[in-house]
Amino acid sequence: MAKQSHHKGAVAVVGLGYVGLALTKSLSKAGFQVSGIDIAREKIKALEAGTSPISDISDHEVRDMLDLGFRPSLSFEAVADAATVIIAVPTPVDSEHRPDLAALEGAVASAAHYLRDGQLWVVESTVLPGVTEELVQPWISSHMPHSENSFFLAYSPERVDPGGSIKDITTIPKIVAGIDEQSLHQAVDFYSSAGFNVVASSSLRAAEAAKLLENTYRAVNMALVNDLAQQFGKAGIDFMEIVRLAATKPFGFHPFWPGPGVGGHCIPVDPWYLEAFFNKNGQGSIMTTVALEVNHQMPARTAERIFSICSREKGFTAGKRSITLLGMTYKPGVNDFRESPGPVVARELEKLGVSVRYHDPFLVSELASLESGEWLRELPGDLTTISPVVILQNHSEYHHLARGDRGGGQILSAAAGSLQIGKSIWDPNFWNQEQ
Repeated sequence: MAKQSHHKGAVAVVGLGYVGLALTKSLSKAGFQVSGIDIAREKIKALEAGTSPISDISDHEVRDMLDLGFRPSLSFEAVADAATVIIAVPTPVDSEHRPDLAALEGAVASAAHYLRDGQLWVVESTVLPGVTEELVQPWISSHMPHSENSFFLAYSPERVDPGGSIKDITTIPKIVAGIDEQSLHQAVDFYSSAGFNVVASSSLRAAEAAKLLENTYRAVNMALVNDLAQQFGKAGIDFMEIVRLAATKPFGFHPFWPGPGVGGHCIPVDPWYLEAFFNKNGQGSIMTTVALEVNHQMPARTAERIFSICSREKGFTAGKRSITLLGMTYKPGVNDFRESPGPVVARELEKLGVSVRYHDPFLVSELASLESGEWLRELPGDLTTISPVVILQNHSEYHHLARGDRGGGQILSAAAGSLQIGKSIWDPNFWNQEQ
């Protein structure tokens, strides 16, 4: 097999979402010539025009990437000219919470038609342990144009934190695993050349499982605080104060905060991948099963408590029940609505006979999942006209409300974190059924 030189070579990144674009930005800055491939036509048009489709990367940064040679495209032909091919497409779950690898299989099949001898292929998408070796490798082999071609294959789980404080992903340690020693060497060389601090894994399956552990750890701890917030509230103890105090311990504790539910492309999904792997091997995990159920119930429970609190206010009576929800994305400062609890809270309120208005600074059109709700393009200066108001996501655009610039009206906060506006649904009385 011919050894490929990856330093400052051509790279094809398949999938231009939060992971693919963040990686593209870092690779471009490191001197690699990057071709980005995505099947979303509008996304490619926006990138070609210098407009970013995600909140984590600015339009200015996209234009810088283009100046450095970044070429977005709908075509997979750029794979033929690349020394390294990176697959960074979504791997969601279906309606039955089973792993859905259709996008991964389709991307691999389309790209493999342009495979050439000696390329390094890296999967960054989240998968079950064993998928890279048992599925991806055969997919590549069955679609590549010439049977005599050889390729290196590696797995390196993404560690992008949309909306987080770390903007340079090369500062985040990069787990890398190869299907054989040569593939591992090639992948380590590539990511090291891009500026990453590489952590080599002894096996593909361990690297695949590490990604699932990282996010299942978060899902379980989120479930813990979501459950305890309710229980301590019934006991009349402020759970937010409990977390604040516990977080002063400099070891053995990491703070997690309650919220209206768990959303995004990782936390609600990856534990199901872990469950699928355990079930495949005739095992099971009581912990992940319980955590998934607790987090799944949170939007409905939040809606019930919001309804209970608002029902104590004058004017909140049958035929006049209206609530305004602020923040429909799954995370503050991020224009991602995948698996977000906001729309679910809205639908649960509607089931209780409430008319729902909603606002989010990242919305450019009505939410398809909330056809009966009223989308507010702008917030009125006087919030009494849309009171009561519930903040579900702590976007910076709502921070002025915490400073007292509210314009009146009842304001509740269900946002995860320490933002306390008016009456927080996480105060010790929110879950008190005797109120």
